[in-house]
Amino acid sequence: MAYTTETISLARFLSEWDTIWSSAQYVRAWWWPYNRKLVIWRGNRTQMERSPSTLLSQSPMSKWYSNLALGRKAYEASLYALTYRPSLLPQFEKIRFRSQCPAKENVISDTIVDNPHSALQVDCYFSQYVDEWAIALPKGPEAITRLDNWISTRDTTESGIPVKSDDPNQVFVHAPIEIRVNSGKGDHAFLSPAREGTPVVYIGVIMYRPYYTPVTYRQYFSAYEHLMRSLDGKPHWAKQHRLSASEALARFGSGLQKWLDVRQRVDPTGVFVNGFIKRHLLGEKEGKESKGVGFLEGESGRMYKRFKAVL
Repeated sequence: MAYTTETISLARFLSEWDTIWSSAQYVRAWWWPYNRKLVIWRGNRTQMERSPSTLLSQSPMSKWYSNLALGRKAYEASLYALTYRPSLLPQFEKIRFRSQCPAKENVISDTIVDNPHSALQVDCYFSQYVDEWAIALPKGPEAITRLDNWISTRDTTESGIPVKSDDPNQVFVHAPIEIRVNSGKGDHAFLSPAREGTPVVYIGVIMYRPYYTPVTYRQYFSAYEHLMRSLDGKPHWAKQHRLSASEALARFGSGLQKWLDVRQRVDPTGVFVNGFIKRHLLGEKEGKESKGVGFLEGESGRMYKRFKAVL
């Protein structure tokens, strides 16, 4: 896999929307909302020899962040400290962006060749809340523009997102917001948002949980989901969302119904049914059997995880 990266402005990203997504075989973008910039990753299949290990390790743009263990710990510690002063997150993101993405704007990096499993892999770092929906590709610029407006101003009129913040000084977001496209070609999975064969764009938002510490995210995710619903979006099933079973059936239609029929046929006693499937696909209450009772569950489990993370 031969790939390059490029830093561009949000304005350019929106104005060249279609061109960017067709500029390589694999394209993905990471949006830094407080910087109003994006890092565009473009990859193509190749038979070229793999780049020297020294080049791979020294490339500052090969991933979102440095892979150094020290940098990872410093970043998590910084996010933990910011849970006490979330209003400093915009300034922190700007500093972080300048240090991790030092390349000049609109300048494509040198090409790096790596194994596909390494080139396409992204380090998710540590625990996080994640919400990701897919919408029709042409609706992407509208979605990003409205979300940008809400993040920047909390304006409920211009953004069309009627989710107000109880305390504007507490609701801030983590970067980056991941944006990627599925062409829909040959995608026949029953629960795929691209099952109809039309291109969709995934927009994924995150809020990190440094040392498993709860952070404010519900209002942000509520605003995001309201936006995605208004644009006929469909959720990624591996991420958290609040779509009910009846809503899911209305949005996924025959694909979901076929999935339900297969599930009932191959697992009539519900051996593989968990709380998530009950909530979002079957429309049933979870029940006590769906609640975790293991050593790592509950308050004792959270304390153990936090202590282990610090070590």
